[in-house]
Amino acid sequence: KGAPQVSVRVVKYAAIQVSVAGAVFHPGFVTINDSDKRDDNYPTPNNVRIYGDTTMHRNLSSAIREASGVRPDADLSAVRIIRRGREYTFNLTGVITGRPILDPALEDGDQIFIPSTGCFQHALVRPSLLTPRGIRIYISKIHFGPDSRYDEKIPFGLRLLQGAIIASCVGGTLPTEGRRQVVLVSTNPVTGTTEVVQRSVEELVRDQARDDVNPMLMPDDAIACYDSTVRE
Repeated sequence: KGAPQVSVRVVKYAAIQVSVAGAVFHPGFVTINDSDKRDDNYPTPNNVRIYGDTTMHRNLSSAIREASGVRPDADLSAVRIIRRGREYTFNLTGVITGRPILDPALEDGDQIFIPSTGCFQHALVRPSLLTPRGIRIYISKIHFGPDSRYDEKIPFGLRLLQGAIIASCVGGTLPTEGRRQVVLVSTNPVTGTTEVVQRSVEELVRDQARDDVNPMLMPDDAIACYDSTVRE
Protein backbone atom coordinates (compact mmCIF):
# COMPACT_ATOMS: atom_id res chain seq x y z
CA LYS A 1 0.00 0.00 0.00
CA GLY A 2 1.18 3.51 -0.78
CA ALA A 3 1.70 6.30 1.73
CA PRO A 4 -1.46 8.18 2.71
CA GLN A 5 -2.08 11.42 0.88
CA VAL A 6 -3.28 14.49 2.73
CA SER A 7 -4.66 17.69 1.20
CA VAL A 8 -4.81 20.91 3.18
CA ARG A 9 -7.10 23.81 2.42
CA VAL A 10 -6.77 27.19 4.11
CA VAL A 11 -10.09 28.15 5.65
CA LYS A 12 -9.06 31.30 7.46
CA TYR A 13 -5.88 33.21 8.20
CA ALA A 14 -5.30 34.23 11.82
CA ALA A 15 -5.29 37.81 13.04
CA ILE A 16 -1.86 39.40 13.33
CA GLN A 17 -0.39 42.46 15.02
CA VAL A 18 1.86 44.88 13.16
CA SER A 19 3.15 48.39 13.85
CA VAL A 20 2.39 51.38 11.64
CA ALA A 21 4.43 54.58 11.98
CA GLY A 22 5.02 57.79 10.06
CA ALA A 23 2.49 59.84 8.13
CA VAL A 24 -0.74 58.17 9.31
CA PHE A 25 -3.44 59.70 11.48
CA HIS A 26 -3.12 57.19 14.34
CA PRO A 27 0.30 55.48 14.41
CA GLY A 28 0.94 52.53 16.70
CA PHE A 29 0.29 48.80 16.92
CA VAL A 30 -2.77 47.54 15.03
CA THR A 31 -4.45 44.16 14.75
CA ILE A 32 -5.65 43.18 11.29
CA ASN A 33 -7.78 40.32 9.97
CA ASP A 34 -9.55 40.15 13.33
CA SER A 35 -12.84 38.31 12.83
CA ASP A 36 -14.33 40.10 15.85
CA LYS A 37 -13.90 43.48 14.17
CA ARG A 38 -16.11 44.54 11.28
CA ASP A 39 -14.67 46.66 8.48
CA ASP A 40 -17.53 48.91 7.39
CA ASN A 41 -15.51 50.28 4.49
CA TYR A 42 -14.65 46.90 2.99
CA PRO A 43 -17.26 44.37 4.22
CA THR A 44 -17.25 40.70 3.35
CA PRO A 45 -20.59 39.40 2.00
CA ASN A 46 -22.51 37.26 4.47
CA ASN A 47 -22.26 33.50 4.18
CA VAL A 48 -19.36 33.69 1.72
CA ARG A 49 -16.34 31.50 2.53
CA ILE A 50 -13.20 32.18 0.53
CA TYR A 51 -10.60 29.44 0.30
CA GLY A 52 -7.09 29.30 -1.10
CA ASP A 53 -4.26 31.78 -0.89
CA THR A 54 -6.30 34.87 -0.09
CA THR A 55 -5.25 36.73 3.05
CA MET A 56 -8.46 38.76 3.21
CA HIS A 57 -7.63 41.69 5.52
CA ARG A 58 -3.96 40.91 6.21
CA ASN A 59 -2.47 43.09 3.47
CA LEU A 60 -0.46 46.31 3.70
CA SER A 61 -3.46 48.47 2.81
CA SER A 62 -5.49 46.89 5.64
CA ALA A 63 -2.85 47.84 8.21
CA ILE A 64 -2.73 51.43 6.94
CA ARG A 65 -6.53 51.70 7.08
CA GLU A 66 -6.48 50.34 10.64
CA ALA A 67 -4.12 53.20 11.54
CA SER A 68 -6.90 55.57 10.31
CA GLY A 69 -5.30 56.10 6.89
CA VAL A 70 -2.46 58.22 5.55
CA ARG A 71 -2.16 61.92 6.24
CA PRO A 72 -2.11 64.49 3.39
CA ASP A 73 1.68 64.76 3.66
CA ALA A 74 2.34 61.01 3.15
CA ASP A 75 4.91 59.89 0.58
CA LEU A 76 3.18 56.90 -1.01
CA SER A 77 6.08 56.25 -3.37
CA ALA A 78 8.31 54.89 -0.61
CA VAL A 79 6.22 52.91 1.88
CA ARG A 80 8.53 50.58 3.81
CA ILE A 81 7.99 47.20 5.46
CA ILE A 82 10.65 45.92 7.86
CA ARG A 83 10.49 42.16 8.36
CA ARG A 84 13.02 40.13 10.34
CA GLY A 85 15.70 42.77 9.83
CA ARG A 86 15.15 43.19 6.09
CA GLU A 87 13.55 46.24 4.52
CA TYR A 88 11.20 46.27 1.51
CA THR A 89 9.93 49.39 -0.27
CA PHE A 90 6.60 49.66 -2.12
CA ASN A 91 5.14 52.35 -4.37
CA LEU A 92 1.45 52.84 -3.54
CA THR A 93 0.82 56.00 -5.56
CA GLY A 94 -1.36 53.96 -7.91
CA VAL A 95 -4.09 54.15 -5.27
CA ILE A 96 -4.44 57.83 -6.21
CA THR A 97 -3.47 57.72 -9.90
CA GLY A 98 -5.34 54.53 -10.80
CA ARG A 99 -2.26 52.53 -11.78
CA PRO A 100 -1.78 48.96 -10.48
CA ILE A 101 -0.09 48.53 -7.11
CA LEU A 102 1.49 45.66 -5.21
CA ASP A 103 -0.38 45.19 -1.93
CA PRO A 104 1.72 42.55 -0.12
CA ALA A 105 0.49 40.18 2.57
CA LEU A 106 1.84 40.92 6.03
CA GLU A 107 3.27 38.72 8.76
CA ASP A 108 2.93 39.06 12.51
CA GLY A 109 5.48 41.54 13.83
CA ASP A 110 5.98 43.45 10.57
CA GLN A 111 6.89 47.13 10.92
CA ILE A 112 5.38 49.59 8.44
CA PHE A 113 6.67 53.11 7.92
CA ILE A 114 5.10 55.78 5.70
CA PRO A 115 7.51 58.73 5.19
CA SER A 116 6.35 62.33 4.96
CA THR A 117 6.87 64.66 2.02
CA GLY A 118 6.71 67.60 4.40
CA CYS A 119 3.98 69.28 2.37
CA PHE A 120 0.19 69.14 2.13
CA GLN A 121 -1.05 67.19 -0.91
CA HIS A 122 -4.64 67.91 -1.94
CA ALA A 123 -4.80 64.66 -3.93
CA LEU A 124 -4.68 62.71 -0.66
CA VAL A 125 -7.67 64.51 0.84
CA ARG A 126 -10.37 62.26 -0.59
CA PRO A 127 -11.69 58.77 0.16
CA SER A 128 -9.47 55.98 -1.16
CA LEU A 129 -8.01 52.59 -0.27
CA LEU A 130 -5.38 54.27 1.94
CA THR A 131 -7.12 57.45 3.14
CA PRO A 132 -10.11 57.73 5.50
CA ARG A 133 -13.45 57.06 3.85
CA GLY A 134 -15.10 59.33 6.36
CA ILE A 135 -14.03 61.52 9.27
CA ARG A 136 -15.62 62.45 12.56
CA ILE A 137 -15.88 66.12 13.47
CA TYR A 138 -17.26 67.73 16.61
CA ILE A 139 -19.85 70.44 16.25
CA SER A 140 -21.11 72.96 18.77
CA LYS A 141 -24.21 74.85 17.68
CA ILE A 142 -24.34 77.31 20.56
CA HIS A 143 -27.17 79.36 19.07
CA PHE A 144 -29.54 76.37 19.33
CA GLY A 145 -29.05 75.79 23.06
CA PRO A 146 -26.84 73.84 25.46
CA ASP A 147 -28.00 70.38 24.34
CA SER A 148 -26.96 70.74 20.73
CA ARG A 149 -23.44 69.27 20.94
CA TYR A 150 -23.00 66.21 18.76
CA ASP A 151 -20.59 64.61 16.38
CA GLU A 152 -21.29 63.40 12.88
CA LYS A 153 -19.40 61.27 10.38
CA ILE A 154 -18.83 63.05 7.09
CA PRO A 155 -16.94 62.18 3.87
CA PHE A 156 -13.21 62.91 3.85
CA GLY A 157 -12.43 65.84 1.53
CA LEU A 158 -15.02 68.36 2.68
CA ARG A 159 -14.08 71.93 3.52
CA LEU A 160 -14.99 74.29 6.35
CA LEU A 161 -17.91 75.83 4.43
CA GLN A 162 -19.46 72.39 3.92
CA GLY A 163 -18.89 71.60 7.59
CA ALA A 164 -20.61 74.87 8.51
CA ILE A 165 -23.60 73.84 6.40
CA ILE A 166 -23.73 70.46 8.19
CA ALA A 167 -23.65 72.37 11.48
CA SER A 168 -26.59 74.54 10.34
CA CYS A 169 -24.44 77.68 10.51
CA VAL A 170 -25.49 78.73 7.02
CA GLY A 171 -29.05 79.69 6.21
CA GLY A 172 -31.77 82.14 7.06
CA THR A 173 -32.08 85.68 5.76
CA LEU A 174 -28.93 87.11 4.21
CA PRO A 175 -28.41 90.01 6.65
CA THR A 176 -28.64 87.58 9.57
CA GLU A 177 -26.35 84.88 8.22
CA GLY A 178 -23.78 87.37 6.94
CA ARG A 179 -22.70 88.26 10.47
CA ARG A 180 -22.65 84.70 11.75
CA GLN A 181 -19.19 83.44 12.72
CA VAL A 182 -17.69 79.96 12.28
CA VAL A 183 -14.72 78.79 14.36
CA LEU A 184 -12.59 75.80 13.36
CA VAL A 185 -10.22 74.12 15.82
CA SER A 186 -7.94 71.74 13.93
CA THR A 187 -4.68 69.87 14.36
CA ASN A 188 -2.27 70.50 11.50
CA PRO A 189 -1.60 67.00 10.07
CA VAL A 190 1.98 67.90 9.07
CA THR A 191 3.22 69.84 12.12
CA GLY A 192 0.88 68.44 14.79
CA THR A 193 0.12 71.94 16.10
CA THR A 194 -3.35 73.15 17.03
CA GLU A 195 -4.72 75.86 14.75
CA VAL A 196 -7.79 78.03 15.26
CA VAL A 197 -9.52 79.63 12.27
CA GLN A 198 -12.43 82.09 12.60
CA ARG A 199 -14.39 83.13 9.53
CA SER A 200 -17.69 84.86 8.88
CA VAL A 201 -20.21 82.96 6.81
CA GLU A 202 -20.13 85.78 4.27
CA GLU A 203 -16.33 85.42 3.93
CA LEU A 204 -16.55 81.65 3.51
CA VAL A 205 -19.12 81.95 0.74
CA ARG A 206 -17.26 84.74 -1.06
CA ASP A 207 -13.77 83.18 -0.89
CA GLN A 208 -14.65 79.49 -0.80
CA ALA A 209 -11.93 78.62 -3.35
CA ARG A 210 -9.09 79.93 -1.14
CA ASP A 211 -7.38 77.32 1.03
CA ASP A 212 -6.39 79.88 3.65
CA VAL A 213 -10.01 80.99 4.03
CA ASN A 214 -11.86 77.69 3.50
CA PRO A 215 -9.51 74.89 4.67
CA MET A 216 -10.14 71.19 4.27
CA LEU A 217 -11.48 69.34 7.30
CA MET A 218 -9.31 66.76 9.05
CA PRO A 219 -10.31 63.91 11.42
CA ASP A 220 -11.44 65.09 14.88
CA ASP A 221 -11.76 68.74 13.86
CA ALA A 222 -14.12 70.85 15.96
CA ILE A 223 -16.52 73.47 14.57
CA ALA A 224 -18.30 76.09 16.67
CA CYS A 225 -21.00 78.40 15.35
CA TYR A 226 -21.57 81.83 16.83
CA ASP A 227 -24.96 83.28 16.02
CA SER A 228 -25.34 86.62 14.32
CA THR A 229 -25.91 89.68 16.47
CA VAL A 230 -28.73 90.58 14.09
CA ARG A 231 -32.16 89.22 15.04
CA GLU A 232 -35.28 89.18 12.94
